[in-house]
Amino acid sequence: MTLSFYRTCIRCTKDIKHGNIYDEQEFQAREEEQKAKRTDVKKMMSSSSSSISFEPPVDRENELLSRSSYYLAFVKESFGQEVDCLKTIPWSESDVSRFTFLMKNGEERRSWILKTYKFDDPYYDSSRTTLRKLESWDEKATDVVQKIYRINQWSLSSDYASEDM
Repeated sequence: MTLSFYRTCIRCTKDIKHGNIYDEQEFQAREEEQKAKRTDVKKMMSSSSSSISFEPPVDRENELLSRSSYYLAFVKESFGQEVDCLKTIPWSESDVSRFTFLMKNGEERRSWILKTYKFDDPYYDSSRTTLRKLESWDEKATDVVQKIYRINQWSLSSDYASEDM
């Protein structure tokens, strides 16, 4: 399940690396704006209140690579956290809920990134299937943790939470 999500996220970072029509439109608009500023440089120089822009020229390849690299690093760091929360033996209820939360949060962010940059989500159906599996896993893992704690007569964090209410 984690590997499936991880692969999907990696594929998405590769997809956004190449950009899309909306990226191209944004790059073209910025280039046109920069071109207009350069042709009006004499006007700007004669006006005492205007300043010259030292904005670097549009570099499509660099910007797309930077965006993709940023999200790739984010994916790797996030999945490291997810795996780390299940390293302890035995698991606690909070380990299971943290893992589930991080997986769901990662999926939400993956979808948000694609929407933000106006990419179609080719993995929508598979990620919905994995989210359903995650819900099932969460229920089963929580049940196993509760059984292990009860067999060993350990206290569950949920026991304390219900007493406080």
